[in-house]
Amino acid sequence: MLQGALLYPATYEEARQNFREAASNVGARLEQHTLPESGPITRDNLSIDVAVLGAAGSDWSVVVSTGLHGIEGFFGSAIQTAYLKNIKANRGVGE
Repeated sequence: MLQGALLYPATYEEARQNFREAASNVGARLEQHTLPESGPITRDNLSIDVAVLGAAGSDWSVVVSTGLHGIEGFFGSAIQTAYLKNIKANRGVGE
């Protein structure tokens, strides 16, 4: 079972790092789309990270996004990271 404290990020950069690492660990193709704005408080460089799973050119897709309205990004990032880690746990290491 995944522990919430291990998934819930303390900072924007930690959220990005957790998501990108979890996506890489399940073999996802990663994209980064840099935004021209910076974070309002910490002045972080902002970007949209995309993890693509499955065959290229598939007939369907699922898009999940977080952080579009501010602080919910940390919670959403934790959910997405937990989902990616759960995929790996259910597949088994090395598959």
